[in-house]
Amino acid sequence: MSANEVRLEPWTEITGKLIAVSSDDNFIYVKIGNKTLSIGRESKKSEIIQAKLTSMLGREIGILKTDFVDNPLCVRIIK
Repeated sequence: MSANEVRLEPWTEITGKLIAVSSDDNFIYVKIGNKTLSIGRESKKSEIIQAKLTSMLGREIGILKTDFVDNPLCVRIIK
């Protein structure tokens, strides 16, 4: 894991300007400010990220990791 890569624990949030969303065969990478959040591509979380973040590029957002099976990530627009 690089110095700028983050992994969220339950009930922690990353906030900042959404710079990019990219993927490879295994992960979706979400660049927020100078940090990169990686999410397993086969997880429920990856479906949420793909569905919600496309239209949010350039916006200030927050991504909160929860411990709920049905809603593991909450995404919000800050401004």
